Amino acid sequence: MKQLAKMIKMRPCVLISGFLGAGKTTFLRNTLKSLVEAKIEADVILNDYSNAEIDSETLRDHSSSVKALAASCACCEGMEFLNDMVVEVANSDHDILLVELNGTADPLPILESLTLLEDRFKLHPRWHVCVIDARSYGRRSHHNRLELIQLETASHYFISHHDAVDDARLAKVRAKVQERNPSAEEIDFKHFSQSVIEMASRKKRCMASSPDAASTAKAKHRPDHQLAHEFTACQFRLPEPIDPKLIEAWFKSLPESVMRAKALITPTQPGDRRLLYERIGMQMPPKPYTVSMRYKVPSSAVLIGPDLDLEALAQSARSMVGDACELVL
Repeated sequence: MKQLAKMIKMRPCVLISGFLGAGKTTFLRNTLKSLVEAKIEADVILNDYSNAEIDSETLRDHSSSVKALAASCACCEGMEFLNDMVVEVANSDHDILLVELNGTADPLPILESLTLLEDRFKLHPRWHVCVIDARSYGRRSHHNRLELIQLETASHYFISHHDAVDDARLAKVRAKVQERNPSAEEIDFKHFSQSVIEMASRKKRCMASSPDAASTAKAKHRPDHQLAHEFTACQFRLPEPIDPKLIEAWFKSLPESVMRAKALITPTQPGDRRLLYERIGMQMPPKPYTVSMRYKVPSSAVLIGPDLDLEALAQSARSMVGDACELVL
């Protein structure tokens, strides 16, 4: 007897990838704000190095649930935890799932897992947005290949920081991206948000059950996947409260080997707020991001880069921030 199609409550899923500091969390945060305005309830899974809770705190005001996956590689040691999280949120009544991968993850194994376990995850359609930094795309030396494999499986791409480059550079980046993945659609934030809202509004879909053979998924990695493992991360517990000027000076003094740095702090100046400081490459935004006051996540800093000298970074942290700055192993 043929297996009949059954009504299953399906939810759309947006997977967000992109290299370190490309602007993934900003893209996610802006998307969530649009969803809140449209009364669309979203679940978020945020994967990051060491302490995913830092960025999670900046998203809780805009989503129905935020789950933090702290794993250097969601497609390797974090895959099982990611799958468990997806299954958990699949049982919620919310309208859409958004997953942000860390800056060195290979999206292919995650996409394969979502496809093979579709009957359990109930996520469809699935969009993969790759965030491309117009300033740095193609300028990452031997890490260029890692950025390319993040783009290869994208259904959409978003060019960030385009206002920081001239028209010639922007045209060159766009041409290189389209050459690498000609089937991916370039998006602007306004139209993409509207498409996501429309997609999330359709909460029930009819589909045939997936074969039982899909009950197990194995991650398949490409030859360049090992590039993701060249990166290390370290986390520091910071004093509470702390003078923001100490964080600014410390971040400015960090070596070039630190490709991404962020710190969530409680400032010494009274007020119902916390501050998120970031450094992308050697650049820092002019102002920190303001976060609602919560104490679930202690004041912390995370530094990411290839082959970090942890001892030297710990000495630098203590000399710049104070002896209470503790390296968390």
